[in-house]
Amino acid sequence: MGFGTEVLLLVVIGFLVLGPKRMQEVVRKVASLKAKLEQTTREIKSQLAAEIEEKTDSLTIAQNAPSRECRPDLPGPLQCSGNGSQIGTSVVEHG
Repeated sequence: MGFGTEVLLLVVIGFLVLGPKRMQEVVRKVASLKAKLEQTTREIKSQLAAEIEEKTDSLTIAQNAPSRECRPDLPGPLQCSGNGSQIGTSVVEHG
């Protein structure tokens, strides 16, 4: 049985068990619930897309920021080792 055949069978059984008036009420409620579910799904997808875009923008900004590479010509707390790699030392002044 295909999906369409199963739905048709459920509708026929619904009419037989519930009757036409009660079946209309059930179909309305199911349609209303389906619409609410679709709306909620759209809202969740929209929120997730906005959060993903925000995180992507933050990563892009971080990647485009100037790097803190070893610059022996500039004063600061980072010093360079002999091979040009950074040594993360902090300058503490005692007074």
